[in-house]
Amino acid sequence: MLEVLVLKIEDPGCFWVMIKGCSPFLDHEVDYQKLNSAMNDFYNSMCQDIEIKPLMLEEGQVCVVYCQELKCWCRAVIKSIVSSADHYLAECFLVDFAKYIPVKSKNIRVAVETFMQLPYRAKKFRLYCTKPVTLHIDFCGDSAEIVPAKKWDSAAIQYFQNILKATTQVEAKLCAVEEDTFEVYLYATIRNEKVCVNDDLVAKNFARYISPKGNKNVDSVEKSRLSIKSASFSSKLNPALTLWPMFLQGKDPQGMENSRGLTFLAQSLQHPEPKGGVGDLGPAAMYLDKTIKCNLDSLRSSPEKKSEKKQQCISLKDVNKCVESSMYWPTKRGITIYAEPDTPAASALCQRPNEKPLRLAEKKEHNEKNGCVKLLQFLNPDPLRTDGISDLQQLQRLRSGSQQPSAVLRHKIEPCLSVDVSPLSADVRKALQRNKFPGPSHTESYSWPPIARGCDVVVISHCGNDPLLYLPPVLTILQTGGCYKSLPSRNGPLAVIVCPGWKKAQFTFELLEDYSTSSRPLHPILLTIGLHKDEAKNMKLPRGCDIIVTTPHSLLRLLKYQSLLFLRLCHLILDEVEVLFFEATEEMFAILDNFKKNIDVEERESAPHQMVAVGVHWSRHIEQLVKEFMNDPYIVVTAMEEAALYGSVQQVVHLCLECEKTSTLLQILDFIPSQAQKTLIFTSTVAETEIVCKP
Repeated sequence: MLEVLVLKIEDPGCFWVMIKGCSPFLDHEVDYQKLNSAMNDFYNSMCQDIEIKPLMLEEGQVCVVYCQELKCWCRAVIKSIVSSADHYLAECFLVDFAKYIPVKSKNIRVAVETFMQLPYRAKKFRLYCTKPVTLHIDFCGDSAEIVPAKKWDSAAIQYFQNILKATTQVEAKLCAVEEDTFEVYLYATIRNEKVCVNDDLVAKNFARYISPKGNKNVDSVEKSRLSIKSASFSSKLNPALTLWPMFLQGKDPQGMENSRGLTFLAQSLQHPEPKGGVGDLGPAAMYLDKTIKCNLDSLRSSPEKKSEKKQQCISLKDVNKCVESSMYWPTKRGITIYAEPDTPAASALCQRPNEKPLRLAEKKEHNEKNGCVKLLQFLNPDPLRTDGISDLQQLQRLRSGSQQPSAVLRHKIEPCLSVDVSPLSADVRKALQRNKFPGPSHTESYSWPPIARGCDVVVISHCGNDPLLYLPPVLTILQTGGCYKSLPSRNGPLAVIVCPGWKKAQFTFELLEDYSTSSRPLHPILLTIGLHKDEAKNMKLPRGCDIIVTTPHSLLRLLKYQSLLFLRLCHLILDEVEVLFFEATEEMFAILDNFKKNIDVEERESAPHQMVAVGVHWSRHIEQLVKEFMNDPYIVVTAMEEAALYGSVQQVVHLCLECEKTSTLLQILDFIPSQAQKTLIFTSTVAETEIVCKP
């Protein structure tokens, strides 16, 4: 059992603690005191003549920052970056104190490897095999039940916080380690009575137990130490690395991401005599190495020796210019930044060299027999690339083993054939892989690229009621925070998803929460407002809410009383657009008018504005939407009957007997005007084609 001190609580699935007590695998309090003293001496005294500032700041970057509250330099990880008129402001997480603080860029310094020897003092814990639940209310069935949930209820978080506030002692039993998180059974002593917090949450219906997966179980701390030891880079386990986050264990700095920049601190401390190449750092590295070592040695020396060693330290003034040129080393080096590589997925692109003969053989047959492509060439003045269609056909055949529809009506668009080459962010791709997404469907391969580029898009398909047609590319755009800097700095959504009913809105919201967990916090909400006007007036959006999922009636009620909330709105997504116009025509056009009025102001010229409409059927309302409210939209239609409606192809049905088909066809052709026009005749078989051609 480990005695711990709770530093910060987010929820039972994420809280930060400091391990107390003595252990051969734990560093003592005096070690951290020496570390803090050394860091403050170095960054305050030794760096007055030259400041070791990073050239660029990135999310996830490890650095050293000055905390105004603690009045000292602290190790930190950058969580987010916001620009202002004269400087950058970074939200940093202090890894030794479990605090989130805003820091100006001028108070951020490079993390010297000498000061990264000790593991983070704040350890990330979560309750072992304990998952959240929520109360699900079925309005139709007039019933309620407790069901599994994806995030913790506020009541469960509050109860968990109250338990830990009232306790006099907190102990943890380590059960498993996953990445940088320790999974524990947590025991709280309240009024001389020890309570298992895991059991208490389950007993109070705030949580549920799940069975451990795979070999994740660790029966004791000894087994946990063995599992960590097996991942280390040497046969001997370094006690200082035992409680590092998992991604920093067993990492060889030589094997990390190579770069053309200089890494003078990391390599100078390990190799006193560098031998050229990228690691050849010149005298600056040697000077700083001696300076840092002198500074650290002075902590362990007597006052007399301290003065002698300070005189021996080489002044940084003499190497000012040399060190300034050495400041330009990459931030993604050694332990500065960890970037998990994407898992390569199987794609048709990897097999293209072996498929060229097959593609060339099929190309001629495809041009001759694929009547659907000919129809598209007839309807669309911009001819389709038949080789691009063939690539997509090959991909679909490889994945499903069966022939898929390969025709699509498109305006100036190139498809993405796999998730790996899709225009999606790395976080969204990982979320798709985590949910075992098989790959973009025929429609998704054509709809994702224009949506990800911020274009106005209309998608009509048999699967037009699937939110995945637009969610991944929309999430990718929203992660690019730089394009929204010109918007007013106030609370309000960047994107609104309008669904035809509350059930579809609930489904879309749950899907959105699942796929947005890996991206920057978007704080989506499900908005349903009743008929009472006070409900709309008193509606408060949470801080930082970037996405709203709602219905036409709820959105219009909120627009009526709080239109200023939508001054930042850039993306309007219409789910099942033909149903929206059929059930709420007036409301939809009122919403569209409001959106168009907001984006047409001069202040919004540099900000993105996008409208996405997804549906199953083409209608006259969609045609009006394209003409009046969209700007040069991309139109993707993968349902051929809907393509005929979009192309204004007149349809007349003639009923006849099987034996009269040829004569009926000839009669129809007789009514064609004398002026030559394009005519296509479809037949079911090759034999019928020959029969039709004979007359």
